Parts: sequence; structure tokens; C-alpha cells
Amino acid sequence: MVSRIRALEDLKSAVAADQARTALALDTARRRAEASAGMPADQRGRGVGAEVALARRESPHQGSRLLGLARTLVADMPHTLAALESGVINEWRATLIVRETICLSAENRHAMDTELAAHPGALEGVGTQGLKNRARKIALRLEPEAAVARARKAATERYVSCRPAPDTMAYLTALLPAAEAISAYSALSRHADAQLNAGDDRGRGRGQLMADAVVERLTGAPAGSVRTDVQLIMTDRTLLQGDSEPAYLPGYGSVPAQYARDLLRSCPGNQGGSGANTADVRDAQDSQDSKAGRRMSGRGTSSTGGGGAGGGDSSTSGAGGAGGDRNAGETSRTSGAGSGRSAGGAGSTGGADSTGGADSTSDRAAQAWLRRLYTAPDTGELVAMDSRARLFPPGLRRLIAARDATCRTPYCDAPIRHTDHIVPWRLSGSTSADGGQGLCESCNYVKEALGWSSQPLPGGRHAIERRTPTGHAYVSKAPPLPGTPPPGTSLSRRTPRPVHSVIDFILSPFAA
Repeated sequence: MVSRIRALEDLKSAVAADQARTALALDTARRRAEASAGMPADQRGRGVGAEVALARRESPHQGSRLLGLARTLVADMPHTLAALESGVINEWRATLIVRETICLSAENRHAMDTELAAHPGALEGVGTQGLKNRARKIALRLEPEAAVARARKAATERYVSCRPAPDTMAYLTALLPAAEAISAYSALSRHADAQLNAGDDRGRGRGQLMADAVVERLTGAPAGSVRTDVQLIMTDRTLLQGDSEPAYLPGYGSVPAQYARDLLRSCPGNQGGSGANTADVRDAQDSQDSKAGRRMSGRGTSSTGGGGAGGGDSSTSGAGGAGGDRNAGETSRTSGAGSGRSAGGAGSTGGADSTGGADSTSDRAAQAWLRRLYTAPDTGELVAMDSRARLFPPGLRRLIAARDATCRTPYCDAPIRHTDHIVPWRLSGSTSADGGQGLCESCNYVKEALGWSSQPLPGGRHAIERRTPTGHAYVSKAPPLPGTPPPGTSLSRRTPRPVHSVIDFILSPFAA
């Protein structure tokens, strides 16, 4: 069995080498064909990385990286390619070697390849970090000036990112110049040590103190406070009836129902349920049923626009209302945090009314803006709305962003940057939710390349078919919203209402 594991690993490496050769052959053939068609040189090969990504079920960014790896290995590093093909190194280790050659000329890249991998067995038993160090050492010796220029360029590419972690946590990552990163980390360490020495830790460990200091210094508010815009999408049953249907936090993903309710009524030091118990939540829900429920769910109450599609029973305008206020059913605002007595569960701590008036105390508290979005009970699909405008109006953009969550290109989880027509507006002439999609910037540009096309598919959850220049088709379905029934079932048996509602909260200190 151990021998079989080793043989399969060698096979994976050999397949990766063959994929690299095939990817480069595709790129070469495409560029030749486009050159024959008279396409400008700077536009040739556009979208090939995205095609490689779709074929390998990877993100477009990863596809471009894999295509670059193929170009370097096949053209300039035959010994490293041979080591990959024979199973001495795997695809990830080959990537690490190539990454250290980016600053080198083709001649020096070939010299590095010869020194590092030409000798049989030179890479056997070498760990990942050791391999990186060897490659970096050779590159710095061959072209020290290029390494300096690369370091200067890298400083212009600093950024901050946020990605989900398990258990409703998230990683906030900053890519910084080494000196600045070390300086920032040292400052946080000194701050944590000072609090520990002064006995001001309140039971928190060193890592917790450093994490809280990051939040406090970036936001200007104590850790645990809701001080910036946070969207939260949940069903009315989860909010008002204690249902266990998970909520959705854009930019993170699904979160437990109780966590969502705690977040709505959180105050400093109480976020995530640390200071809330089940009885408190039930009391808040009872208060919401008696006070907010009449305004949010009572039939016959006043409406802020055209009624919800399908006979919606909310005091807000439905997403499908043709004359709905701002096209998205935007509703009232509540101020404060903690008591859970006003609509949306945010509660009022300083006498704030439902229109947002507040005293100096509640001015500093979080405010909750509520929108009521309607979903079909059999599919969970958001009820669509149309526009005659060439550009997507704000309300329609919000609806599409709530439906799509991330870029709609298959395997691409990048944040939505552009709201785009699936079929170009010049051909369809319509702007609607069914005809729109959320895309990242890169994917929006790639779909305009020669030979790419997209079209919406009928039935069920919103689906898009994307075709590449080679004729291969890939289907993307919108992720299921909270309240979407499992496949083969329907929530229509649970309630006589013709549509279900999903509450979209925006928690903001000064939502305007």
C-alpha cells in the first residue's frame, strides 16, 4: 500500500508536467490563430488562463498562475520540468522554484535550472523551505540588481485581505514590506505585554490582546463593537421565530442562526453571544413579535412603495414591485444595541425612534437598516425586478449582489466588483435581475475576449452557461439563499404565503 501511494504521487507529478506542456501548446496555438486574424499583439492570448482554470476547476487567478508556470518550465527550465515529470518534485514545489526566477532573464533562469536540478537526485529529500532557500540564493547571486528592483516593485503591491476561517472567525491579512510588518508586530507585542504586566488583561491571553488592539486601532472602537457596515441576510423565521435556518454574512458565508441574532443585538463585549443567553434572545424575539412584527409582517400596514411581488405582506416594498421605493424595499432604521426591542433586533438604548432620531448616547451606537427581499418558496430564488436603464440602478445591483454573493465565474470566489449584463445590453436591450450577474473585475474583462459567450438558463435557481472559444460549456448556479429548500423538497408546505421573505440587514454606525 505504501508503494502504491508513492506510485500514485509520481503519477500525479507526471500528469502535472503533461498538463503544463498542453497548456503552453494551447496558448501558442491561440496566439498564432489570433495573429493570423490580425489581432494586435497586446491582445493575443487573452483569456487562455481563464480557459485553463475552467478545465482544471480552478479560479481564473490560479489558471493564469498555472499558465505562467507552464511557460517558464517548458521554455526555460527543462531540468526542473524533468524532475516534476519523474516525481522527484510535485507541482507546488515546481511552482516555488519558478517563483524565485521571476526577476531573472531567460539566460540566467536556464543557468539556475542547471545548477539546481540538473544533477540526478539533487532535489531528493529537500524540504519545501530548503528548496525555496536554495533557489533564492542562486537567483540573488546571478542577478542581484534584478532582486533589488523586484523588492522595490513588491513594496508597491502591498495590500490587505480578509478571508473566512472556521467557527465564524476570519483572517485579516496584510502584505507589507518586511521592516514595516516587523515594526507593527513589535508594537502590538509591546502593547500586549504592557497590559499583562499592568494586570489589565481581563482574562485575555497575549494573542487575544494583540488581536483586540488591531481592531481598536483600526476602527477607533473597542473590540466587539459594530462600527462599520456589516450586511447580514436571514429569513424572517430565523429573526422572529427562533428558527435554526443559518444566516448569510456576505464576505464570509453561512453563520449559525443564534450567532446572527446575537450579532443584531450585540453591544461592546457582547458580540458572538459572549454576553447573551438563550433567555435574553427569547425575550428579544417576543418583543420583536409584539412591536416590530406588526410593522414588518402585519397585513394591511402602510407600504413604502409598490407592494411585494406575489402579494407580499410586509410594510416594505417587495423586490419585485415595479414602483418600489429605491427598487430594493428599503425600510426603517433602528438605533442602539442591546435591548432588542425595535425592528431588526438592534434595540434602542437612548430613546431612539424608528426614524433614526437618537440622543448623544445612541448616536454612537450601531444602527440597523432593514430591507425585505422576497424569495420563491420552491426554489429560494429572489423575485426579480427590471429596469429600462442601460446601467443597473443601485437597488438592482444590491439584489444581484445578495443573490450571487461572489463572482459568478465557476470556481472563482473573488468579491463582486462589477454588475454585468449576461448577454451584452447592445444585443438584449434589457436590464434585469435574471439578465444580470455579479463578476470580479478580471472575469468581466475576460468574458469580452474573442470567442467567449454567456447566456442565462431557464428554470430553478438562477443559472448561467458560459462558453469558451473552444466550445466547452460551464454552468454557474447562484448559491442558495437562507430559506432555500433542499433539492426535491419545497418550503411551501410550511406556510400558506405565496412568497417567503429574507431580511437583509445593514449594521452601520451612521447609515445614510
